[in-house]
Amino acid sequence: MKRAALFLWLLIPLTAYGATFVVGTPHVLTRQGGAVCVYLGWGPNWVHLPARDYRCAWVRFVREGR
Repeated sequence: MKRAALFLWLLIPLTAYGATFVVGTPHVLTRQGGAVCVYLGWGPNWVHLPARDYRCAWVRFVREGR
């Protein structure tokens, strides 16, 4: 049991890493240009997404390949 507790801390980073595959990585709004929203993510990773009713969310979660 004592050895299992030593590896318990690994659950938090592994859960966060796995959540990026399910939910995606966070991207922050940088520009809003009418019908297009431009988001900056990790890497730097720029993503252009269509606006909904000419409005953009401040943060979007984008999965790989989008």
